[in-house]
Amino acid sequence: MKAKEINYQEKVEEYSKTLKQQIKRLDSHIDTVLQKHEQDFLNAFKCQMFTLYSQLKDLKKKNDENEVKLKRDEQINKLQKSLEWFRDEAVKLGESTQYYKKESEKWKAKAESLEDDRKFLENQLKATKRKIKLLQIDREGSKDSDTSLQTSFFRTQDPSSLKFTPSNKSGEIVLELFHKANCHIDEFMYELEKFFNDLENKYNESIKHIKNSLEIERKRYKTISAQQTSVFFAKSDLENLFLECVEEVRKEVNKRKIQTVAQQKFFKKCNVVHKEIRDVLTPGDKRKIFEMLISNEQVLILLYEKLFPYRANQYGNNFRNEDRGKNEQTPDLEELMRQVPSKPSTAKVPYYSYRGKSLN
Repeated sequence: MKAKEINYQEKVEEYSKTLKQQIKRLDSHIDTVLQKHEQDFLNAFKCQMFTLYSQLKDLKKKNDENEVKLKRDEQINKLQKSLEWFRDEAVKLGESTQYYKKESEKWKAKAESLEDDRKFLENQLKATKRKIKLLQIDREGSKDSDTSLQTSFFRTQDPSSLKFTPSNKSGEIVLELFHKANCHIDEFMYELEKFFNDLENKYNESIKHIKNSLEIERKRYKTISAQQTSVFFAKSDLENLFLECVEEVRKEVNKRKIQTVAQQKFFKKCNVVHKEIRDVLTPGDKRKIFEMLISNEQVLILLYEKLFPYRANQYGNNFRNEDRGKNEQTPDLEELMRQVPSKPSTAKVPYYSYRGKSLN
């Protein structure tokens, strides 16, 4: 029994020793496990922080790219606005240049007419100056003859003893005046003075007549030049109208050309041979230009005046007699169309129809 108890004690002591050893090992094992878990946690934290850092870096890069895009978009918008502004300014400048070109052409025509007036008036002025000089020379010659007669009569003591043979008509007139005076010098000088005064008055009246005729010619020339300038401006208006009609048809031709270019691209892709259409006005386009030009009221009035000048003049005279106090205006198209002669037996046919609508 005692031996069994000793064995049990020894076993208990061994077990206690092993337990103590295991407890010591457990502390070290726990420390190693804690260190291992701490290391794993730090590694996972580092990995997570690296991924967050890379994500933040990518987001920052995207943010920078978006800011650059926004700045580019703002610059593009600004450039588009400036482009639209410059386009509008170019259109305005084009319109102003066309207006000033028309004004310059008008002023050129006026300047040419004024230059012609100036040349004409210069020539007339030179001619009148020559006439005045000739008249002054004649007048001085008459005065010299008068003074020579006075000196000759005062120097001669016996006028009856003088023998005077006239060589021209003025000498005959002087001799006739001398015979009327009956050898009295005072009466003779009075008659001679009266004669020269009448002659001077005639010269003055002739000068006035020449000046009046010159003024009449100036006014006539001004009216003719004004009519010519008005005809020139009317022609320029008709030219502008014709150019506008051509421009309208050209726009349609350009649209048609764009469509044909698109069709040609399609045919090239499909490897189909297609004839190229050139930028040439077709007979239909020319007919359309003619129709647009004829449909204008001003052109119709001009054609009426050219085709029926007698009736146009008659209508113009009636119009002037009715409105003498008012400014001159162009007659209405309906009134001109009423003047067109029509046959009494047949029904009334419109003078000109456009797209199914008659003009009168």
